[in-house]
Amino acid sequence: LNFNLQSTNNVINYCVRNDSTFLFPSSFIYKENDLNKPYSENMEIDPKNPYSFSKYLCEQMCFFYKKNFGLKYNILRLFNVYGPGQKTFFLISSIIDQIILNNKIVIQDLTPLRDFVFIGDVVDAFELILQSKITGETINICSGESYSVEEEISKILKIMNINNIEIINKNNVRLNEIKDSIGDNSKALNLIN
Repeated sequence: LNFNLQSTNNVINYCVRNDSTFLFPSSFIYKENDLNKPYSENMEIDPKNPYSFSKYLCEQMCFFYKKNFGLKYNILRLFNVYGPGQKTFFLISSIIDQIILNNKIVIQDLTPLRDFVFIGDVVDAFELILQSKITGETINICSGESYSVEEEISKILKIMNINNIEIINKNNVRLNEIKDSIGDNSKALNLIN
């Protein structure tokens, strides 16, 4: 929590001093609502863990510094980013690592649905926002589709051409688990294509 707040404050102060635009990488901070999906940027906020709470507080810092010091910023709410070089405590890299090293997959829960977005698409979004000269926007960076952990395992096994592997589901539902984090990407499509 402290690291996110302090590092964000440092970057904001740099941007204010140098009249630079701050691109803040936030996360899924929405209040879970089974009736109203996908999640759009104007939906109610309700962070569920210390990480998302720190992102919420950093977003509030952006608003404060814009109002009081003229900060130019854009907030990019990144959904479940995946790609090469990702640490193995993230879902997709963990699954791949387990297949390669253990020839089996141990998962806490197969049911949560996630909106996965490839790191290359995230980088493209950052570049397009910078090129657009847009400021003061909060934009979801997501695919607009969600898949369960079980579906992701099936996709990975198909890509790796593996037909028979042990999958152990511990059925451990995390405290405050988000059931489906599907995002609405229409604003990103409209603003930066």
